Amino acid sequence: MRYSRADEAQADAVGAIIMYKAGYDPRYLARFFQKLASMGNNGPQFLSDHPNPGNRTQAIADEVRSWPPRDFLNDTEAFARVKEQARSVRAYSAQEISQSAKTGQWMQYNRESGSMPSGVATANSRTATGGNISNVSYRDVSPSANAKTFANNLFAISYPDNWRVLRDPNGNGITIAPAAGVTEGAVAYGVVINVANPAASSLDQETQAVVNALEQSNPGLRARGRPQPVRVNGVEGRSADLTGESPIERDGKPEPEHDWLVALPRPDGTIVYAVFIAPERDFSELRPAFENMLRSLHLR
Repeated sequence: MRYSRADEAQADAVGAIIMYKAGYDPRYLARFFQKLASMGNNGPQFLSDHPNPGNRTQAIADEVRSWPPRDFLNDTEAFARVKEQARSVRAYSAQEISQSAKTGQWMQYNRESGSMPSGVATANSRTATGGNISNVSYRDVSPSANAKTFANNLFAISYPDNWRVLRDPNGNGITIAPAAGVTEGAVAYGVVINVANPAASSLDQETQAVVNALEQSNPGLRARGRPQPVRVNGVEGRSADLTGESPIERDGKPEPEHDWLVALPRPDGTIVYAVFIAPERDFSELRPAFENMLRSLHLR
């Protein structure tokens, strides 16, 4: 019972992506759980160890709604071979699963295979991404007083015109960062903005789920306290500070990093969250620029 409803919803979303990529209708994933729940004996025990994240059928339907249509497979010779192959696949113990979740192993596997569900936080840490940035200071990333605006159908935000916008090819997320503050897969200075489909019943719970996902995908990243209320352009949200390891290295060791998370609910029930990132030594100097960006953030 150590896994939350958000953990289970994330697992369902990853499973739906894997089924879709393999050519099978991901909606049958929800039907599997319905069938399992209707069984006696082992079914209820399995479900007691895996908290139901809510309406699985609806959640999976929401996840796949925008995916390109395709003709799904049913029973095939290939499926029979896969079933046989599955019997030889290693089964991990609960302890191994828990330990690998703490180190971010499962999140890394999902990222490498392209099986990242919508709403899962983007990793920023050097450990999770394998990137590092050397000899970069505030002088190299200092934000301009002039601003540009980025907008999509979910949100709009202004940012320093000497920073750039990097789009997530797998979703609605973006990274806004100075050229010197970001390398492939690692963000040392900037802000990551993404959208989550809530699996929890309240903003507090959903914000905590985002914090948990960040911690799982970024080994060493830890929240400094519970999320606190914040208001942005009339929208009641939640704010949390986290500390971790920066991709910036000094004397061969990662510098301490300060991450500031702000989560805001959209009218359709989704959550827009922004993670402002900088080494601890430069965060206070960058905070005014981060706050200006936050004040310019408008949900659509």
